[in-house]
Amino acid sequence: MANKEVLQRMYEIIDERGLPESYFFALAANAGAESMFNPTARQKGSKQNIPLADYLAGQQSGRGYGLFQLDDSKRRAYGQYLSITGLEDGIDSQVNFVLDDIAKALPKEINQGSVMGHGNADRLSKKLANAKSNQEAMSAYAYDYEKAGTLKDAAEMQRRGEHLATVESFYKENFSAPVQQETRMADASGVLQQPQIVKERPKAHRFSVDENGFVTINLVGEML
Repeated sequence: MANKEVLQRMYEIIDERGLPESYFFALAANAGAESMFNPTARQKGSKQNIPLADYLAGQQSGRGYGLFQLDDSKRRAYGQYLSITGLEDGIDSQVNFVLDDIAKALPKEINQGSVMGHGNADRLSKKLANAKSNQEAMSAYAYDYEKAGTLKDAAEMQRRGEHLATVESFYKENFSAPVQQETRMADASGVLQQPQIVKERPKAHRFSVDENGFVTINLVGEML
């Protein structure tokens, strides 16, 4: 599946859940860095030829899997998630697993709803909801969810920033509509009038965020 198709589906899932677009930039940029947007990627050096269920359930570390290279407790929890929900592995399941983990909405059998822990989940959701830039959102997810040891390496964060630039370019090409357009109309004599700027109505926000980082979803799509 092409990167654009993966990014398109990731955006749709996050938008359908009514979450801030900062979630899209955070998850997508890190997915690029972790797996090159490959939802079936298995970590190099791991046993590649065993059934997926066995791979996910393995106790060994170094078995990252999927878009976000879930490993250790998150990888095993993802395997449980598929088993409990009856969902098939894929982009939808992987993205929703991560979003449910952050929202503390996983099945209760999985660490009472959040692999990362309720306190950590609350802190990350607040950071993502209140991020002042895409870079800030990407970094928050990288540090708080991925927790890769190499993240303290400036070169590694620069690499993730390059993937963020790819995601931003995709977003601009596909979802960023022009705010205004120029129209010129002829009067009764056929002479063009002075240009008139017709402003398009901005896309209504589907959510609001309070000072504590809690998101309120606006189901009807009107400004809150």
